[in-house]
Amino acid sequence: MGVRPPGYDTSMKIAIMGTTPHAQAIAHLLAQHGGHEISVSDAFKPERAAPAAAGLGDDAIAETPYQQAAVSDVLILATRWEDLDQALLAMGTPPDTAVIVDATKPPHPGPQSGAQIIAHRLDSHRVVEAFTQTPEPGCTISLCGDDPDAKAVVEGLIREMGCTPHDLGGLKHAGEIESLA
Repeated sequence: MGVRPPGYDTSMKIAIMGTTPHAQAIAHLLAQHGGHEISVSDAFKPERAAPAAAGLGDDAIAETPYQQAAVSDVLILATRWEDLDQALLAMGTPPDTAVIVDATKPPHPGPQSGAQIIAHRLDSHRVVEAFTQTPEPGCTISLCGDDPDAKAVVEGLIREMGCTPHDLGGLKHAGEIESLA
């Protein structure tokens, strides 16, 4: 797997928050290639989490967003934008060390990107915008964020998925990525 960036363990706990086809595509690529512990939750319809986790293989589990936030190294917010408030409320406050990946698709661009809104609401500098478009093996995935270590973790995950990371810089560029979704 090569040399990992700071903060990148050989096996991480990765939470997929959402059960949409978009969320499941991200989860499938991670489960197939990463060797990480994957959990799935759905704050809007919790009963969807177990079947979504079962579709990833024997090692994936269903959890609540709160359980995920308490123990995960990476939290991938892949809910529908309309369900984001409920997901963040159900998640509670994640540890300062968690990497938060915004994979949501805000419906309308505004003065702030969805990732900037999430970073502000969670009071976290470890938010990375990525996976806004549904990933496929071999694709290029744009990302941006203000924390170099958090971005390095996400870049490593992208490479493990068989994709190529494209770093656009700081979180101020998140709107560019979101506009492509």
